[in-house]
Amino acid sequence: MPPLREPYNGTRGLENYWLGFDAGGNIALKGMMMRPSNSSNSIAFRNIQQAALFELEIKGQLSDGMWENAKPHDHWEPWSDADCVVATDRTNIGRNFYAYKENYGLNSLDLLDCIGGRMIAIAKLAQLTEDFEQINILKDFFETTLDKDNKLIWAGLPEYEGEYWDLKRLDMSAAVMSLEKIHGDAVLYLVMNSNYFFKHLREDLADMAKIIKIRK
Repeated sequence: MPPLREPYNGTRGLENYWLGFDAGGNIALKGMMMRPSNSSNSIAFRNIQQAALFELEIKGQLSDGMWENAKPHDHWEPWSDADCVVATDRTNIGRNFYAYKENYGLNSLDLLDCIGGRMIAIAKLAQLTEDFEQINILKDFFETTLDKDNKLIWAGLPEYEGEYWDLKRLDMSAAVMSLEKIHGDAVLYLVMNSNYFFKHLREDLADMAKIIKIRK
């Protein structure tokens, strides 16, 4: 996946920024990924859950995951460069660029068996914040797969040792505190009790597979 874009001084206010840690362990101001970039490519989705799912999961699956061996070999490049946004007009969905390949089975059960938990976590978190960078960090509090009833599993902070994992735990904790300050409740409670389940994920993925075929 492409690197996270640098924060910018947007117009949404400081409440959309939060403190985390950089690679050197220094406190850093984090910001929103859902922001203007240098790319002219964009995909307008029907809702924030779809935009977050494509940005944080599907892009990686196209380049390095389920579809990494699809033809042509560079099929993923225009998708990777595209900004994922929510259509202001719900009829104005689709992409504004040429794609080498546009037919992807995003609703594949093989894919959902492997990363269904992570995808539902992303969608549920997108109901709480539009900050894609924050969602990307917080999703690691949940298991990658679902339980036998297709429900999300809380994993908590990783217990691995080493400097990388120490910094990751600090970043995850900072993201949780920021979100809980905004919403006034525990992230675990908010995510696990949000009205977004496996059937909603499948509906969104099926819709996304159609949306990315629409060229505006």
